[in-house]
Amino acid sequence: MKWGGEMPEYDSLTETWIVMEGLPPKWISWSVIAQVATILGVLVNVDWHMIFRRFYEKVRIQVAVRDPNKIPT
Repeated sequence: MKWGGEMPEYDSLTETWIVMEGLPPKWISWSVIAQVATILGVLVNVDWHMIFRRFYEKVRIQVAVRDPNKIPT
């Protein structure tokens, strides 16, 4: 069998939005958001407008994960 340079797709990631609540406002920084996202999957996007609109109460991030149903509520 000759290799054609491409590997078959093994698995795919699903992008989903997550809302983080309960973090103290002084902890809302890029590094903390990235650390929480890394626990769940791959950070794709951060909704900065929601962070400023909600006065740091809620942080909405988009992550790419294998199975969104396994993310704790």
